[in-house]
Amino acid sequence: MLNIWLESAEKGHADAQFLVGSVYAEGDTGVSKDEAKGIEWYKKAAKQVFFFILPRFSCSKMFFIKGHKSAQFNLAGVYAAQGEGENEKKALKWCMKAANQVFVVIVFSLLFSLSLSLHLIDFILKGRQCCSM
Repeated sequence: MLNIWLESAEKGHADAQFLVGSVYAEGDTGVSKDEAKGIEWYKKAAKQVFFFILPRFSCSKMFFIKGHKSAQFNLAGVYAAQGEGENEKKALKWCMKAANQVFVVIVFSLLFSLSLSLHLIDFILKGRQCCSM
């Protein structure tokens, strides 16, 4: 299984990078635990940028999310487990990044719902105008 994920991870797929990081960090699926490799792959996924378009009437808005939130959260856990000092600061940094991602996803979901609602209202109003003529 690692070979399949590794091939995709090396091509830059964030989910695969996260999975490879998990395998190494935990020592899963018959692979020896290698925390350094796990951190390396988590960081690759955590630093990815995702773009999405929010449709609204005739114009669209483009937004982006920076980082794979699960990888960011797991990085926070790895650094927290390594102890105090600099690792504690790194753990807090990655934990905050993951928390911000959750916030962004919630806001995006609300905006998307609002956009769909506005499309529906626009459709209904245009339908009324057409029918009232």
